[in-house]
Amino acid sequence: MSAGSEARVILPPPGNIDNRTDFQENSVRSFTRDRPEIRSGKAPRVINLLPENGETAVSSTHRIISLAKAGPVVGRVKVKGRMVRFEAKEKPEKVKEPAPAAKPEKPEATSGAKEKEKEKEKTPASTTGPEKKEETFTTGPAEKPAENEAAPAAEAEIIPFPEKKEKKPINYAYLKKCVMRVVVICAGLSLIAYLAGAVIFSQIFYPRTVLNGIGCGLLPASKTEELISETIAGYSIEIKGRDGMTGTISSEEIRLMPVFHGEVKETIKAQQPFRWPLLFRKLQEIDLEEVTLYSNESLREAVSKLPFFDPENIRKPEDAYIGDITDQGYVITKEDKGTVPIESGIVKTVASAVDTLDKTVSIDNDACYETAVVTSTDKELNTLLENLNQYCAAKIIYEFGDKEEILDANKINEWITVEGSEVTFDESQVAEYVKTLARRYDTFGQPHAFTTHEGEEITIVQGAYGWWMDRTKETEELIECIKSGYRGKRTPVYKETAAQYGTPDYGDNYVEVDLTNQHLWVYEGGKPVVDSDFVSGNVSKNNGTHVGIYGITYKERNATLSGANYASHVSYWMPFNGNEGMHDATWRSSFGGDIYLTSGSHGCVNLPLEKAAEIYDHVEEGEAVIVYGGKTYTPPAQPEPDPLVLDPMQQLQLLIDAGILNPDGSIPETTTVQE
Repeated sequence: MSAGSEARVILPPPGNIDNRTDFQENSVRSFTRDRPEIRSGKAPRVINLLPENGETAVSSTHRIISLAKAGPVVGRVKVKGRMVRFEAKEKPEKVKEPAPAAKPEKPEATSGAKEKEKEKEKTPASTTGPEKKEETFTTGPAEKPAENEAAPAAEAEIIPFPEKKEKKPINYAYLKKCVMRVVVICAGLSLIAYLAGAVIFSQIFYPRTVLNGIGCGLLPASKTEELISETIAGYSIEIKGRDGMTGTISSEEIRLMPVFHGEVKETIKAQQPFRWPLLFRKLQEIDLEEVTLYSNESLREAVSKLPFFDPENIRKPEDAYIGDITDQGYVITKEDKGTVPIESGIVKTVASAVDTLDKTVSIDNDACYETAVVTSTDKELNTLLENLNQYCAAKIIYEFGDKEEILDANKINEWITVEGSEVTFDESQVAEYVKTLARRYDTFGQPHAFTTHEGEEITIVQGAYGWWMDRTKETEELIECIKSGYRGKRTPVYKETAAQYGTPDYGDNYVEVDLTNQHLWVYEGGKPVVDSDFVSGNVSKNNGTHVGIYGITYKERNATLSGANYASHVSYWMPFNGNEGMHDATWRSSFGGDIYLTSGSHGCVNLPLEKAAEIYDHVEEGEAVIVYGGKTYTPPAQPEPDPLVLDPMQQLQLLIDAGILNPDGSIPETTTVQE
C-alpha cells in the first residue's frame, strides 16, 4: 500500500473499543472456523481486534490498517454480549496533482499533533458530544511504528456499526382492556339502534310493503289510508278471458268507495317490529278486503255487460278425440274448451279481485267457462291411443331393387277393429299382404328371357332359379314387427334367392350351357372368361341333361358320384339340378360333337380335367346355370316286310280266316284232312 492510500475499517462504536474485556479472541476464531474459505486464504483474512501489549485503541487500528494492505480483512467480535461484524478494505489510491514543494515540518508541529491525539483519546465520551458515525485518524511522521510492524496508512476512516435499539415488551393486559371497551361501546350502540328501529317500525310500514297493490313503504297508517282513497277514486279492473278477449269495469260502475275501521293500524302492529333487521328489505305483499265497499248488484250488472256474453263471441266446447292416422301413428286431437261463460263464476272471481284492488284478473278457468267432457288427459282415450299405436306406430320398408314397398299406419289401420278402448288386429290380412308381395316380386319358376352366346333371343321356361319368398315365415315375422312398432328397412324371408332384383335376376355372372353344340361359357361381369366342350347326358337312354335355369347348389373337391350300377371319383364337383352337375371326366378322351346322343353321361356335364379346375375357380354357390338346346335321339330305320312272305302268325290268321282252323287252333269237324 503506497503512501497516501487509505484503508476503510468498519468497527464497533469507538466508545467500546478501549474496553479490553469486551473483546474475545475466541469469537474471531469461531468465525474463522465457520468460514473455511478464509482459512485457505481465498477470502478476506480475519484478524484480532484486541489491542496487543502496549497498544492503544488507535495504535491497534493502525495495525489493522497495515494488515489490510495484503487484502481485505473481515472479522467478528463480541461486544457487551452481542456479536459485531467488521471489515477492513484498502481504498483505491487517489491520483493527486503535483503539489508545490512542502516546507520542512517543524518538530513542534509534530509533537503538538501527537499531544492533541493523546488528549483526544483521554477525553471521555460524554464530553465529546454525540457519537460520530465516521472518525478519521491522522498519524504524523514523528510517531514511528514498532520495528516488526509495517508502516500504517497515512489516513484511516473508521465507521462504527449502529447499535440496535431494544424493543419494549407488549402490554397484553392493557391491550385486552382497550378491546373490551370497544366491544362494549359497539354493543351499546347496536342495542340502541335495534330498539330505535323497533319503535319506528311499530308506527310505519317496512320499506318494501305493498298493500292491496299500492306501495306504502315507510308510510304511517294515516298516509296509507289517504293513498288508498286516492287510488280507489281512479280505480278500474281489466278482466282477461279466453281467446284474448278482455273487458273493463270502473269504480263508478260498481260504486266503489274506501272504508277504514283501523285495519291499516292493525296491519302495522302485526308486522313484527322487533324482527325489523330481517324484514327491513323483504317484500311484504298484504291484501286487506275490509277497506273497500261496493254494490254487489252493480257488480253483477257490470259483469253481464262484458263482451264475453255477446252471442258472436260464444263457441261451444268440443271433446278431445283420436284424429286421423299420421306417419308417427295416431295422435290425440286436443279438446276445444270453447267460450261459453258462466256468469256466477265470473262475478265471484271479479269480486275477489276488487276486494284487494287488483288491476287485472284472469277468468280463463273452469269456474268461469264451460269445458269439454273428454279432455286430452282422459284415461280411456289414452288407453285407446296406446292400443292403436301398438300396431300403427310401425313403419316397415321393403326394398326390391329400385322399387320400394312401405307398410305404415295408413295400411295397418285397415287391419284394425276398434270396440270401445279395445283394439283387434286381423292377422289374416298380414298373410294376404305377404302373398301380394310374393306374387309381385318372386321370379322362381317364372319364364326367363335370355340372349345366347350367338345372339339368339330365347325364353327359358323350365328350371328352379329366382326369388322365392317363404310366405309362412315372413307372415309370422311381419306380425311381430307390427306389434313391436318396428320402424325401418326389412328383407323378406326367402326359400331361394337370385343374384339381383329386377331383370335379369341372374345378373352378370352365370354359366351358359349349349346342349346342341355341346359347349359352355362362364361369364363374369357380362363377359366370357372360360369356355369348354363337354359331354352331356345320354339321350338314347333317356338320361339327357335337363334344360332350364338353375343355381349352383354347392362346390366340392374330390367327390365320389354313385348311381345304381356305377361309382366315379371326380376332383371338381359343381351340382346345379339335383344330381346333375358339372365335373371332370378323366375316363373320357374326347368331348363335344354328338357323343352325348348315344354315349353320353347319366345326366351330368362331363368336362376335361383342366377346364373343370378353371371353371371351379370362377363360379360361386348360387350362381345361375342356364341350360338350353339339345337334340332328340332317333333310332335307325327298319326294312319294310315282304308282303309275300308271311310269318307263322300271319299264316295262322289266314287259316282261321279261311275256316280251315278254329280260332283256338283246333280243326273243324267238317274239314277233311288229306293224307
